[in-house]
Amino acid sequence: MEQLAASILGPRAKGDPQIGKLRYQLLTAVAGALREGEKRSAPRVVVLIHEFTTDVTTDRKLAANAADLTLFVRRLSHGAVTEVHPGTLYGPFPVPGVPLFTDPPQLYIGKACVNLRHTSP
Repeated sequence: MEQLAASILGPRAKGDPQIGKLRYQLLTAVAGALREGEKRSAPRVVVLIHEFTTDVTTDRKLAANAADLTLFVRRLSHGAVTEVHPGTLYGPFPVPGVPLFTDPPQLYIGKACVNLRHTSP
């Protein structure tokens, strides 16, 4: 976890959220995208969070997930991005790379939402 944080987030700046407050799933998703991009010599990678809203999805859970993504991107951008909106691509974010990546591609993060809830007749 410490190597992932160092390789992707770099040193914590004043005001940055602590690593323990970030969702590890977002960190590992970014790591996987960077590794695959590096393997393919891609100049950039996009991590796209695809949110599905259904009849069994609670608004509370959607809000918590949105807050977690915003916190992660805020940490990744060292406060430059304070809110993540669906349909917007953010980045590129500087990725230190070491110790896990030698030549990481530019990183972008976005969110797409699909509402599959049924409306009342």
